[in-house]
Amino acid sequence: MSSELAKSLLVASCVIVIVSTGFIMFSTSSSAVAVDLGVYVKCEACGAVKSYSGEDFTKLAEKQFNELKSTDPELVADIKYEISAIPVRDDMPANMLPKPSDEQLEQRIIALWGSKARDIPMKCEKCGKYECFKAFKCKKCGEIFVIEKPQEEFSKMCSKCDVGQK
Repeated sequence: MSSELAKSLLVASCVIVIVSTGFIMFSTSSSAVAVDLGVYVKCEACGAVKSYSGEDFTKLAEKQFNELKSTDPELVADIKYEISAIPVRDDMPANMLPKPSDEQLEQRIIALWGSKARDIPMKCEKCGKYECFKAFKCKKCGEIFVIEKPQEEFSKMCSKCDVGQK
């Protein structure tokens, strides 16, 4: 009889934990997922805003990077130098890690293409200036905002209504 009681108590405890976890996740999900995860680009020169699917954005980044490689190889070399100094792992300084190949550096640059935090602008399709940066759309107010600092990339805070800030 005591083993049946122990099993019942264990099952009841598991149910309580699962329900509590679900309640906590549901009650905090409105602020945790307050930003649309589509890829937006905002031009700081002309104010143009465009949205892309992840795949289309990657294709555009690769295209623009390849154009830049052919038109301004010195700038690409400078960008590679800057990117190579960014640690891939937080627990080791960049000089302790193996030197990345050119192909690895190019893949990192494409992944960071349009990042204001890393100062790698995209070319605006409307005005042609290299002043476009990745942006996010706030689901609460609809504001499209650019991330200014690297540490903000993960919090995705709206500058207008402070969604995401604690």
